[in-house]
Amino acid sequence: MEDINYSKNYLLGGAIACSQADGGFQEGGKRISTQDLRYLDPS
Repeated sequence: MEDINYSKNYLLGGAIACSQADGGFQEGGKRISTQDLRYLDPS
């Protein structure tokens, strides 16, 4: 992997989807969403 030199003022950000942070179904008034119905393949 190539070394990249960023300036000291470089700001690295990140993001997540709302469905990754909302919490579980029926918690805190949250209703069922399409993410709650997705199949999870743990492999």
